[in-house]
Amino acid sequence: MPKSNFLHLECASRAEGRAQFVLDELARRPGACQHVPDPQPPIQVAGLPWAEMPNRIAALLEQAREVTRAGVKKRVRTSQSILLTGVASYPALMSEVAANPEEWTAYERWRELAAGFFMALAETQAALCSVVAHHDESHPHLHAVIIPTDPGMLAKGLHPGYAARSAETEACMRAGMAKGEASRNGKRAFGRAMRELQDSYHDAVGRPCGHSRLLTGRARLPRAEYLALRACHDARDAALRDRDRAERERAEIVAEAERIGYARARRAAEAAVAAEVADLHAQLREAERQVAILHAAWREESGRVAELEAQRAQIEDLLSAADDASGYRW
Repeated sequence: MPKSNFLHLECASRAEGRAQFVLDELARRPGACQHVPDPQPPIQVAGLPWAEMPNRIAALLEQAREVTRAGVKKRVRTSQSILLTGVASYPALMSEVAANPEEWTAYERWRELAAGFFMALAETQAALCSVVAHHDESHPHLHAVIIPTDPGMLAKGLHPGYAARSAETEACMRAGMAKGEASRNGKRAFGRAMRELQDSYHDAVGRPCGHSRLLTGRARLPRAEYLALRACHDARDAALRDRDRAERERAEIVAEAERIGYARARRAAEAAVAAEVADLHAQLREAERQVAILHAAWREESGRVAELEAQRAQIEDLLSAADDASGYRW
């Protein structure tokens, strides 16, 4: 199976201690990580030191104020989301990563890119961010906590999906659209924004690390197409591994030939390995071509689904207009 992206964002409020639980789980405090058999301290990767977060949050909450419709400033409600949390998981078992130096090097590269993605997400809104790594579960993963610094500490303004939903709903309402339809458009904007987030994560992190984007999105493909796509991904991954192995063997042979001074042996070895590498590159190009074909088919299917949704919305509007004109309700 190809290695796949995993990225999840969620907002947390102080209601029912959710925000505090997030901080406790990140810090591996007793009672907050019962799913972990042997909790280990988090590893600071980027941003604000995790131990400083509670004090920074408390200081910001002390100053934060929300403005009511009457224009009155008051303390932020406990039900308001004040934290944006993110989890990104590396698609390999921790035991495999720890036992394989090459996998560990690949993991460290992924960790650097994923942490940079979270930091960039926070920096666009001038928010504070702390990124830590956990190595005490089945898969190594990053845990990010992003703290809004705006006067109202509106964490949903940092969440791409909620921000897009709010903006679209408000724009539709200002344009005179009915509240229900404006709400539906807002939900569609939420979905689009989250797909764009996953695409941007794949571009910044997944693709450079050789991870898959499509198979994590629960693409509604016919089973035959899904199996064909999975086979193409498997072939591509196998070709990449074989290419890397051949490159390592070539380097070892060249180094040995240089050490003993056999130039002829070096040239022969290089020619043999170069032929193998060229063949592997050809296999890789063919696998990528097949993946591109299936991705195009998936995008076309997604377009058809979008068209059907638009037609459904038009029919609903027509039925609603007909009901209003006739006074009859279904």
